[in-house]
Amino acid sequence: FDTNYNLAGQGRLYFSTGGSLVVTGAMIVGKEGKGFVQHNGGTLAVNGALTLAQQTNSTGQYTLSNGTLYAAQILRGAGSAIFNFQGGQLGFAQFGSVAQPFDLFNSAGKLALTNTTGAASLYGNYTNGSAATLSIQLGGSSNALAISGTASLAGNLSLGYTIGFQPALGQQFTLLSAGGISGNFTNIVYPTVGSNGLGLVTSITTTSLVATVSNFVPR
Repeated sequence: FDTNYNLAGQGRLYFSTGGSLVVTGAMIVGKEGKGFVQHNGGTLAVNGALTLAQQTNSTGQYTLSNGTLYAAQILRGAGSAIFNFQGGQLGFAQFGSVAQPFDLFNSAGKLALTNTTGAASLYGNYTNGSAATLSIQLGGSSNALAISGTASLAGNLSLGYTIGFQPALGQQFTLLSAGGISGNFTNIVYPTVGSNGLGLVTSITTTSLVATVSNFVPR
């Protein structure tokens, strides 16, 4: 799937409420020319890599303002790649790469992740803005989000459990790891304390954010 026409051309793709597209392979936004995606609603799922600005001198821009985008990988090519995360919901297994790091600024959207299949990797820096949400569904023991660069935190953190998951007392989850962390979430929503009295508490250091299963039943 390639949204550019030719070396001098432009291609534009629009998503609106009710729209739905599944790309079973890879998707390229701006292979040699200029490609633009405006995601205003609906759902896009890319089972392979979503690459922005693949070739040198190309332009690839993806703007997510509403709706849902999930891609196994979101990569930047050799050209001018821009990912505007203004709203809606985003999920991925990998953002950026070792060879081509890609910073992610979440201004007012929801980054929705689960740690059931391993950590999501972000090669670059991550910013969670004051109106943004990081949502993590816990269902395993692995990390949730591993960031190669720095993390600047504000806004909201929402934690929950996947269906049927029962955490054990003392179990720890690394919600986020980074080369350096500044700031903290203003508001944290925890899962409801279970009938067994177990709930989550969080702690933060300069390199990690950890949730620990604790006993909330008074002694």
